Amino acid sequence: MKKILIISLIILSMMISVACTNSGNDTNQQPPENIEENQLDINENKKEVESPNVDKNTSFNNNSEEVKELNLDIELLSGEELEYDLDGDRDEREIDKFLSAVEINLDKPIDKMIDEILNHLEINRQDLKEIDFELEMYSKEKIGFKYHVGRDNGEKIIDDFDMDIKFEAGAKWEYEYKLRDSEFKIEYSDGTDLRGKEAQDEMENILSEVTIGLEQSISQLKKDFLAAVNVNEDDITEWDFELKYTTGEKIKAKHDNY
Repeated sequence: MKKILIISLIILSMMISVACTNSGNDTNQQPPENIEENQLDINENKKEVESPNVDKNTSFNNNSEEVKELNLDIELLSGEELEYDLDGDRDEREIDKFLSAVEINLDKPIDKMIDEILNHLEINRQDLKEIDFELEMYSKEKIGFKYHVGRDNGEKIIDDFDMDIKFEAGAKWEYEYKLRDSEFKIEYSDGTDLRGKEAQDEMENILSEVTIGLEQSISQLKKDFLAAVNVNEDDITEWDFELKYTTGEKIKAKHDNY
């Protein structure tokens, strides 16, 4: 009887041992469902954190914390001159106040930006003679425009025109048109320059394809000028143009983006 009891206890002990071993193996092979879900969440979060490809020609960043310098020069018909040279490290509060009242945007008509600046400074538009504005970011991006009021009378003919284009690869194109002095030249980095009548015709063809005026935005002017010279905007880092009419009116715009 004792032998039978001992054998029964041994068999029962072996069955319990096997059962525990199988249970441990199952735990190692099948991770809990909530761990799998957490891993998926981590992977999704990694995807969200990854930086997307940024188009360098998207709208200008108007964040005051990113501004390195803000320069504004205004001349009134009375002869009074106003200068604002604000530094991002020193004058962050003043810059923030300015940009809260004035929206500087590549896609906004220049005329509207001028109105907002003058309204912010409580200057009557009729008292304006010249305004020159430039904003530079720590990223090296720059946006700027200049306008000089001309005479109302007289025929409005383009007298002076200058345009500079700098390519990401390092090449540079320079356009210079002076009607009154009969000086016309286009200089390319590869030396295939144009001068005289040939340069004049080329630049007049370019100007005929672009609608120039304060009602245009900087981005539209840039796009139209580059299209007129068959240049892809993604290939350049600097662009600016300045134009003067025989009436004395001047318009300038620039956008540098590295």
